[in-house]
Amino acid sequence: MSQKGIEYRGELQKQGTPPSEKACGDGYELLDPDLPRDSNGTSTNRKWQDQVRESYMKACMTGALRPKPDPSGVKAVTPVPHGSVTPSIVPAASPSTLATPGS
Repeated sequence: MSQKGIEYRGELQKQGTPPSEKACGDGYELLDPDLPRDSNGTSTNRKWQDQVRESYMKACMTGALRPKPDPSGVKAVTPVPHGSVTPSIVPAASPSTLATPGS
C-alpha cells in the first residue's frame, strides 16, 4: 500500500499539486482499496483498515516507504549451543542401490 501512496505522490507532483494530508486522503479514497478479509471470511477490522490507510498516507506525504523498525537490541534468533546438533550423514545413492529386483 505504501508503494501506491508513493505513486500517487508522483501524480500529484506532475499536476503541480503539493502532497498534503488532504490531497493524499483524496487519493486514498479514490483508490478504494480491496482490503483482505479476516481468516474467518468476515470483513477486515477497523484497526487493520486504519493501519493500511496510515501506510498509504505516510508514503504519499513523505515519498518514502514506511520505515522499518530499528533492529538494534532485538534478539530475534535464539542461538543453538554448539554440540547439540549432530549432522546426519546420508550415503549417496549408487546405481546398485537404485536397481529394482528382477531388472
